[in-house]
Amino acid sequence: MGTCPAIPALLAAVLAGPTLCASDNVSDSIYLGFVARTLCEGKFVSGRTVASVWAAEGCAFTSACETHARFSVPGIENTPGSKPGSVNVAASAGMGSVTASEAAASATATFVSDKFGCQLRVAGQQVPPVVPRYVDDGHAAADPADWPMALNGSAGAFPGVDYARLDAAVRPQFEDAQTIADARTRAIVVIHRGKLVLEHYSSAERLTASTRLLSWSLAKSLTNAMLGMRVRDGALALSQLASAPGWGVAEVQGRGITVEHLMRMTSGIEWSEAWDDSSQTPQMLFATRDSAAFVGSFPQAQAPGMHWQYTSGGYQLLQHMLRQSFGGDDAAYWSYPHTRLAKAIGVRSFAFQADGAGTLMGSSHFMATARDFARFGQLYLQDGVWEGKRLLPQGWVRFSTTPTPAFPQYGAGWWLDQFPGVTPPDTYTGKGFLGQYIVVVPSRSLVIVRLGDTSLGSPADTPDNWSRLFGSIIAAFPAAAAPAPAPWLNFSR
Repeated sequence: MGTCPAIPALLAAVLAGPTLCASDNVSDSIYLGFVARTLCEGKFVSGRTVASVWAAEGCAFTSACETHARFSVPGIENTPGSKPGSVNVAASAGMGSVTASEAAASATATFVSDKFGCQLRVAGQQVPPVVPRYVDDGHAAADPADWPMALNGSAGAFPGVDYARLDAAVRPQFEDAQTIADARTRAIVVIHRGKLVLEHYSSAERLTASTRLLSWSLAKSLTNAMLGMRVRDGALALSQLASAPGWGVAEVQGRGITVEHLMRMTSGIEWSEAWDDSSQTPQMLFATRDSAAFVGSFPQAQAPGMHWQYTSGGYQLLQHMLRQSFGGDDAAYWSYPHTRLAKAIGVRSFAFQADGAGTLMGSSHFMATARDFARFGQLYLQDGVWEGKRLLPQGWVRFSTTPTPAFPQYGAGWWLDQFPGVTPPDTYTGKGFLGQYIVVVPSRSLVIVRLGDTSLGSPADTPDNWSRLFGSIIAAFPAAAAPAPAPWLNFSR
């Protein structure tokens, strides 16, 4: 891949449009926040070296973006550029932080804890961050044993699985030089009938089964699960009117946005998901202390329910609603995905990061191992039941995978029919930026997790390529009797 072009290209992976280049006037605060958060996540949550994070994410894009800025990072050779800056990485026992500075501005991401990853203090933030903390509920966790194995050649191998075909579908992602360069696949895990039938990790990046990787928008599917559990608790309803910091009663009622509208991305709030410095999403993620207040500051562009618009901001409002459902008990809110979900399904790696106001980043910043992402997908395959215990309301998975009238390719936190004509029609998908996927196929009793760093505009980042990859994996498995859909229940309470 050659010499890494340094951090401007890493920023371009987030802010780039079709030109694959960040503009010269990109907001310093977005730029600095992205650098600090990404390096903090990579070093202190994933356990990678700064150099490896720099090389992998930093080399996702090249050419014109190289001239935007240059950073001095300890132990890494840098080329002087037009806008010099610096990155300071500080680490001590159990703690660490990354500060990115340019001229008089700086942003700092601090490792909070194993369960909450890194928290960003954005450039110009004067108010101290509200730091999340975990309070254990005292209940025993489910058996955290690794997946039962059904690997090719093992005693538990499935006779009906075409392991040679499966291997042929996946191996080029990790062994073919051109595919590695184009796709930048980090991990693929395949679960069939509750057993691990295949897993591969990027040896080039020295990743393993214990490496936690960033969800990007897979976090929206996790927010869906949190909402389902709170609905089951009786603390939330789909018909409940949404609120945001700063909205009074009149505005809440006047907007008329419900929890379901937010889940289905039909809130009608004015929003641009484009990854450039003038759009809301990068500002919300990397330059805003209070994400929910930021989203709530935008007016209505459409009446709720009438128009579909992909909106990461809506999922931050959903996290605000979840937080409110605990009646001011923030520790209970922060601990909830760990005590009620992770412990229940035997997950050990969940790290759910928070913004500076303490609201979990339910749109995009959740980290876990590929195996634990697969456990989450398996929960949905099993209709929200784990080892005989129901975690999600009966019918919740069906609700979540029912097409949204304004945009039938999307449900409520899950994508539908992403690979038409290639995968079975019952397939549904969690999908995140740069090629993060959880693919659930009930008719094959199958969960596929693919994590990576696939550059926008890369030859691998096309609908045909994704369809070919997942279609070829699914084709190795025999059709199974899909479980009967759960009865539709009215969640509006």
